[in-house]
Amino acid sequence: MVTQFQNVGNGAYLGLEGSLSARLSSQITAGGNFTWIAQRFHVPGGTVYKPTDTPTDKVVLYADWTPIERLHVQPDLEIASDRWEVNAASTGYQRDGAFRLLNARVAYDFPQGVELALGARNLLDQNYQLAVGYPEPGRSVFLSARYKY
Repeated sequence: MVTQFQNVGNGAYLGLEGSLSARLSSQITAGGNFTWIAQRFHVPGGTVYKPTDTPTDKVVLYADWTPIERLHVQPDLEIASDRWEVNAASTGYQRDGAFRLLNARVAYDFPQGVELALGARNLLDQNYQLAVGYPEPGRSVFLSARYKY
């Protein structure tokens, strides 16, 4: 089967986004953000098309703990609802892509604007995919450096 993308019909997108953060103590800041998107398509001729690749809901929760001056421990939890995807045979649609990821980062701010950080994404090594047949990476670790002037 061959598929072709065409600009026909029309669509409507409606969304809401919000964020909140609070300083819970002299050492802890916490917060999060929420996104909700509703999508609707109308295509002449009665053909049913689904809005693909976009989750309806996404939430990110985070904290920044500073146990000693200049050291930041920053865990975060990223949650996304499933999304419509074209199935592997391109013959229809399926819901796919919901996930929950636990991530963390530890950073140290050196004098003179230098920051070094060690972090990890997908700490629980969840098997998830954002598009059918394309799995996302498992647990990954990174080291970063930043200079602020």
